[in-house]
Amino acid sequence: MKIQAPSLLAQLPQPLTVADSQIRCGQVYSVEGPKRRKRHELAVGIDGEAVNIYNVSLGPRAKQDILLIKNQIQSGNIKTSYATPPQSSFSCPPCSVRYTVEGQLPERRTFCAFTSPEAEIWLFSEKYDLNGKLIHSTSKYVLDAAENPVIYLDTLREGIASNGPDLLVVRKDGRVDRLTSDLKRQVWSIQCCPLSDAGGEKQVIAATIASFEEASTGIFKKRPDIVSTMPFGTQGAGQHSPVLLLVVRNSGGENNTWHSVLFQAHILPDVGSHLDDARIPLLVNKFPEPERWSSKANAQVTIDPGKGSVDVSFEKGIVTYDVTGYAARMTTHFISEIEVFSSLRRLNSSLVVAASASAITLYDAKYRSSLSGLAVDQLLVNRKRKRETGHAIEKPILFIAFYPRLGSLIALRGTSLLSLDMSTDDQLKGYFGTRRKLGLLANAIGKGTCDSTSKKMKRAKEFGPAFGEANQYRDQGHIDRWTSRKEFLDTILDTKNYRRFEEEIALDLFRLGDDTPVPSNIYESPATTVPGHEHISYALSRCFSISHASSDPNGLPRHIEANTGLPRLLRWLIQTGLVTKSSVRAALGIGVAHDLEPFSIVGLCGALGVSDNSSDFALELLEKTPSLESSELISIIQHWIIDVLTSKAQIKVSKFQDAGIVNGNISGIEQYPGAVSVVQPTDNEAVILTALNQLAKKPRNAIISAARSGFKKDAVLALIQYLRQQLFEGGYTTSFRSQSHPTVTASSDPGHRDQSINSSRALELDSIIKLLSCCIDVLGSAAVLSTEDEFVQSLIADLRTEVSSALEGVDEAAYLQGILREVWRYAASGLNKFSSDLEASPKSRRQPGQTQSGDIITLFSETTEDQFEGAATSGMLPLTLKVEAGVSDYKVRKGGGQVLQRSAREKAGLQNRAIGKYSRERLVL
Repeated sequence: MKIQAPSLLAQLPQPLTVADSQIRCGQVYSVEGPKRRKRHELAVGIDGEAVNIYNVSLGPRAKQDILLIKNQIQSGNIKTSYATPPQSSFSCPPCSVRYTVEGQLPERRTFCAFTSPEAEIWLFSEKYDLNGKLIHSTSKYVLDAAENPVIYLDTLREGIASNGPDLLVVRKDGRVDRLTSDLKRQVWSIQCCPLSDAGGEKQVIAATIASFEEASTGIFKKRPDIVSTMPFGTQGAGQHSPVLLLVVRNSGGENNTWHSVLFQAHILPDVGSHLDDARIPLLVNKFPEPERWSSKANAQVTIDPGKGSVDVSFEKGIVTYDVTGYAARMTTHFISEIEVFSSLRRLNSSLVVAASASAITLYDAKYRSSLSGLAVDQLLVNRKRKRETGHAIEKPILFIAFYPRLGSLIALRGTSLLSLDMSTDDQLKGYFGTRRKLGLLANAIGKGTCDSTSKKMKRAKEFGPAFGEANQYRDQGHIDRWTSRKEFLDTILDTKNYRRFEEEIALDLFRLGDDTPVPSNIYESPATTVPGHEHISYALSRCFSISHASSDPNGLPRHIEANTGLPRLLRWLIQTGLVTKSSVRAALGIGVAHDLEPFSIVGLCGALGVSDNSSDFALELLEKTPSLESSELISIIQHWIIDVLTSKAQIKVSKFQDAGIVNGNISGIEQYPGAVSVVQPTDNEAVILTALNQLAKKPRNAIISAARSGFKKDAVLALIQYLRQQLFEGGYTTSFRSQSHPTVTASSDPGHRDQSINSSRALELDSIIKLLSCCIDVLGSAAVLSTEDEFVQSLIADLRTEVSSALEGVDEAAYLQGILREVWRYAASGLNKFSSDLEASPKSRRQPGQTQSGDIITLFSETTEDQFEGAATSGMLPLTLKVEAGVSDYKVRKGGGQVLQRSAREKAGLQNRAIGKYSRERLVL
């Protein structure tokens, strides 16, 4: 496999002084409050020329004609450009930010730091006015100490004022300045404390900032002591306080060797506060073995605050350090002894791309292997310019930035800005998400193999230690005792004395003493102690076995069998949740056997169904395993659906003795759903109902996809027929059932389950409708129209009739709901009145309805004007009629909704107002 040839993103301007000129590239961000997002743009500063901002999303994605490529390179990818003085020289990458203040239009600000002709910081600003006109402005800030250049520029994100975010300036000697967004004044300036006691010049070689929230989940995720003792605390404004991350070296001696390299974290203060706390680093970690970084000073350091890692790349390789703990440690490294690289870039935890003088190579850092490569002579450069200058081909390749969402790696070669698409190759797509599986031999070459110990540990972690493997965690005495115990249990099992075997194995499962008598109901109660892994695995290996009886010509084992002689032990294992796919697989050694088909829950349920004719064990296992995949549920339904329909149709009713069902042919089943009588579900049908209830909880697309791949046509038709029967037996289509069809009551056989249990397992109407519609989608119109089966044609006619009847029922229900709506509202108002009357006022000493001397009781009152005039004479329930409510103790003001308590005088006035002009009253004496 090969890396796709890069596309030419832009041709940068040629600097005036080619020998001493440099090109600096920085990121562009969008800032919204305390959060900022990395834009698909790149800010490029060319010495003596300009600062250009390019759109990097157009490079590998746009496929245009050759005639349009030149125009795209010159103007299509460039967003904006700012001219700089001819003698200007950038000291660090430019910083560009596009921010939005509420109520204003977006504004872009680009900051640049120069070392010549003077040490200055320039600001290029552009925004649109209300008339849509673009306004440009430029301002600058003169720096002191020109010998102390700026190595890092960034904007602070703890809050954006109306004039924009403030600027953070980091100098080479560790001095940190905060400037206002318009560069008119300095807010504060601090000098970091002495970073080490070792002699030599102290230099900051890398810096970045992160919010406190980002740092607490990245750099400080393993240091809760630092988070809890932050100067600003963990609440309020400190949650968005910026944290400055520095990589500092103490250089000195011969050959400029790095004696000490440190990683430091500082909390940045607000305006004019906590300056002393900012000088003291919160975290100081020393990198181990700095001599790996080479003796030269050209190492490139990249800090990732989100992951809490630091990447150090040099001409021989790249090293990654984890700085989240109490001491920095090296996590991964990729070092080549024969190659000399001009630039390296880590794409993720396992991929490293490196550029040398001959090729661009993609390496797997974990296995030290090469995945892909691209020769340097295949790069897209301007051939004419190369022939004219003669030195463009000698320029090294430098990796600038990587955009994971685009899969684009931006590189710089001379004055050519290139874009490499790393996500187009099918072999590489898996590396940008999860690690791809080694399915093909060609993909597994060079990946190495793990030893047997790691395999056992991984298997024990996934399945639990299996029998024979768990002994490695025990002492030799325990192994000898358990080996002799096994031989004794196997001897009992060989004599077919199953009851004694269950009693003897109970001593080990329940951890009873050797002389302790085993109760007869020992398996009816849960275990008070946790059994050992070897005991559970041994019990499962004796309850299940691999059958060699198969139609396979090679006689390979294909099926799982359950031991029918151990019902109590098997039921106890199922009820305690110890019978799972992984536990049985580990007990039988299926995890390492290559001659078995993939193990599934269907084979386990099938083995339990064969051992128990009532499928009681299979039903319990299905209920104990609620999280099954759609494909497994489909397989269970297909295994039992035909048998369930056949047994339901063969009821001892004289009218249905000649149903014509032979060998599972569902076409002999009576077409009308009422032909199958209402009976108590059998255990096989209970398995189907449980599987259907779990399947109905899955998404529709998952059900349809699993049914299309796992169902046969006959199984789909059988499931449709069974769901129609469930509609009928559930009482959803009772009104359309003929009275001539008999009804058979539930059997009184004590072997059957309780009726309440079966009613709780019945399908709901929503589940039936969802599964029916999914079955129709699985069949599709082509399968229905192309068939000539009489049963299918009759099924279509019956479904059309039932859908029409259901639609009529919906219309009748909607009509009835409209008629009874006012009655329901009237009843609801009465209930509200009744509940409000029960709640007595806290200041009232009388219960509701209690009278005393002086009270006036109204016996009759004329209808008031605000009441319905025909309420007393009409027999119909009028619209908008409510139960007469008394005067409440509280009132709500119309202005602001304030709830106030009514006085006794006000309540009496409202009661008198509610009485008509003519009334008959009685005074209580």
